[in-house]
Amino acid sequence: MENNTTPLAGKPSPVSDSKVGMIVVSVGLLVVGLIAGYVIGKSGSGDVVYQTATPTAPATTSPTSSPSIPSSWKTYISQHGYEFRYPAEWTLQEGMKNEFTGVTPVTITNQDKRMEFYVEFPASYLMEPSVGGGRLGTSTTIAETVWKSIVFNDGVPGYAPPHDSLYLYTTRGDVRYSITLYPNDNTQLEKTFSPILSTFRFTN
Repeated sequence: MENNTTPLAGKPSPVSDSKVGMIVVSVGLLVVGLIAGYVIGKSGSGDVVYQTATPTAPATTSPTSSPSIPSSWKTYISQHGYEFRYPAEWTLQEGMKNEFTGVTPVTITNQDKRMEFYVEFPASYLMEPSVGGGRLGTSTTIAETVWKSIVFNDGVPGYAPPHDSLYLYTTRGDVRYSITLYPNDNTQLEKTFSPILSTFRFTN
């Protein structure tokens, strides 16, 4: 016989205990997961710093600068293709003109110090300077040109003991340029003359 009994109003249908337990466990796991995610996210919320290797620039060598030249220095410009500057307290004198070459030697002096600038041409007719009683000095670069040198102490090319003189010379084209320094008691340039020689320039 079919049972047509209707449940009384206000009385819920019975629910199995196993389903209720599963729901409670699921909700608990969800809450725990949310809390754990929040805590982990909070602790790692700081900015991430990436350390990268800074490239090291290759070492460079700066060229040696020329000595500072005072504005009071004078300038001599030769019609034979060169110029230089010299201290105002030095005295410049042009020598007698060579009737054969048409060249006038130029000398600057300061007390016992002396520099003589000379030009000879045509260089193709000139012999290599003789060492004579002197000795070969150290080659040096002036105005981007290599100059040979000879140290004299026998009155050549015009300066006698007790000091040596240093004769510098070079050839450009068919012209020989020479500079004599006195006193210069070794095979290298005395520091007195270096600042003046650093201003020497060819203008041709």
